[in-house]
Amino acid sequence: MVAPVKFLRHEFWWWALIALQSGLVLVPLSVAWKLSSDAGHSWAVPLLMGYLYWERWAERPVGRPAPSFPWWGGVVLALAVLVAVPLRLFLEPYPLWPALLASYVGLCAGMVALFAWLAGGRAWLVWVAQPMLLLLAGLLWPGFVQRELIQPIREVLAVLSAEVLNFAGKPAIAYGTSVKLGTGWVGVDEACGGIRSQQAAVMIALFAGEMMRLSFVRRLALLLIGIGAALFGNMSRTIFLSWQAAKSDEALAAAHDPAGWIVLAMTMTSVGVVAWWWARKLPRPPLPVLERTGARRPPPGIVLAATLWVVCLAGTELGARWWFDRGETRRESLPQWTVEFPVDRPGYLTVPLPDASRELLRPDHFASALWRDEKGQPTSAYYVEWHRGQVARYLPFLHNPTVCLPLAGCELNGSLGEMEIALGDLAVPFMGYRFRRAGEDFRVYFTIWDPSRAAPLASVPSGGGFASWWEYQLRDVVEARRDQPAQLLTVAVYGERTEAEIHEIVAALLVRRK
Repeated sequence: MVAPVKFLRHEFWWWALIALQSGLVLVPLSVAWKLSSDAGHSWAVPLLMGYLYWERWAERPVGRPAPSFPWWGGVVLALAVLVAVPLRLFLEPYPLWPALLASYVGLCAGMVALFAWLAGGRAWLVWVAQPMLLLLAGLLWPGFVQRELIQPIREVLAVLSAEVLNFAGKPAIAYGTSVKLGTGWVGVDEACGGIRSQQAAVMIALFAGEMMRLSFVRRLALLLIGIGAALFGNMSRTIFLSWQAAKSDEALAAAHDPAGWIVLAMTMTSVGVVAWWWARKLPRPPLPVLERTGARRPPPGIVLAATLWVVCLAGTELGARWWFDRGETRRESLPQWTVEFPVDRPGYLTVPLPDASRELLRPDHFASALWRDEKGQPTSAYYVEWHRGQVARYLPFLHNPTVCLPLAGCELNGSLGEMEIALGDLAVPFMGYRFRRAGEDFRVYFTIWDPSRAAPLASVPSGGGFASWWEYQLRDVVEARRDQPAQLLTVAVYGERTEAEIHEIVAALLVRRK
């Protein structure tokens, strides 16, 4: 028993525990990064953290552990386990919940800091905790940032783009976050920057500040410089893409991705140059001389408590996976429907989904088409399916005609009520609205369907108080619903149509899925 205990108390065991917990924390983080288009650069966070630890490995301090595991440490450990279990369970169906993800990551980071302090004293705590600041750049930004900050910035960028184009002799009008040009429209996806570049700016600023050992004031200034550089780059990118869109759609598509990478490179370069300029003026402290033979080993109580925490975290991860894997097998016998477009109609034309829109919507299946009916009137429709993941919990409600068409310059003139399409034992409701764009009236009907419940998809309740909201979240955990599938079908009809004709057009698109 002596040899295993000595090994567990060895310094290597502590770094192994930290590495194992980091891997467990990266599981929900990686899911959020995969599902969120705004966190597209977050995959670099663990790489940059790993580089910081590797770069200062020779500077790691000698451990000065606490004499014993304190009684209050057991209370903290028990509370941490009790909190980690429900947090991890809720993260399985809600990986894009910013506060939930931040709470789970913060709890795990706090436990790492606690055990580093108990096992090695203040020196270990500082050495371990400083690179972990980069985790802030890997978290999702709260929704109010998108609503109160990013959306107004997008509208300002659209106005600036229109003004610059008008000044250059290319007529343009800003409508919300879209720009109307002589050759067409530049929409939200093509023209306006979002959170991703800001997230990348925060990540680079945090990394450069820690890498160069800058003071707190200079790190804060570097963070502001990075955000400012990203905003300036987004404004330049918006104007440039609008200029390209004034030429042709092909020119816009060709310039979209290179312009985004150029903005990222500009942001990284500006932050890096400023950090290097400040760091070169500061003398770098010499590496510490480590006398490891005199280092005291942590007592067995601290060793066992740290190991128990990592084991509980691993058990929570495995338990959450088992519970939700079990729930996915219960929903295979429900009736389903799909869409078949009238490919034999006159003027039938398929419409591809632009790459920028595909990145935003992240559909598992998309189809869109234009055609004409027996009277020669135009009709268009698009159909989106989400099979796995959680994007369908909010994307169909953020990117349906009542939201996207007004942002694209269409005027919403009123509701047409609900139209129900009977499909065997299914009743699929469609909501209808009347729009006007450039003097032309048209009607739009759409449905958002939940195939896992064979019912309309319920949005997150905005009214009813905390109890209603909590019941909605808890239901998915109790039902073991990891994925939220959804179907979104939108049909736009032009010209004078009776209600019966519109009903027939929409009903002809729906078929039972075998």
